[in-house]
Amino acid sequence: MDIKHALDVANAAVFAQRSKHLSDLEKAVLQGAWEGLTYQQMDDDRRFPWTEKTLKDAGAGLWKCLSQAMGETVKKTNFKAALERYQAKAQLTVFPQPVGMQQDWGEAVAVPVFFGRMAELDRLQTVD
Repeated sequence: MDIKHALDVANAAVFAQRSKHLSDLEKAVLQGAWEGLTYQQMDDDRRFPWTEKTLKDAGAGLWKCLSQAMGETVKKTNFKAALERYQAKAQLTVFPQPVGMQQDWGEAVAVPVFFGRMAELDRLQTVD
């Protein structure tokens, strides 16, 4: 898994938990953590325009949100493995519907990222 894919998985998990996407600050925390940087090192790096305290506070909230969304304790030190487990679990989850059963979801929320549902996505795109 690369950082772009990790951000997509984390964004999907966070959105499922709080119906909001990752903020720029949270994306930066993930990027810095992905690179193995401490919050102090992120503060010193010009790519991260936030203070160490702001980064730490955002990180604490992010790890808590990801923990709730993924059903396991997620920390700065284990988030890569947690994201991989979450993605694998999402790919294995299948909810079959009987053929001919249709549901009107009305104003369903748009879900721009699918994991492990390529057959269903292909079917949706080919249905008239």
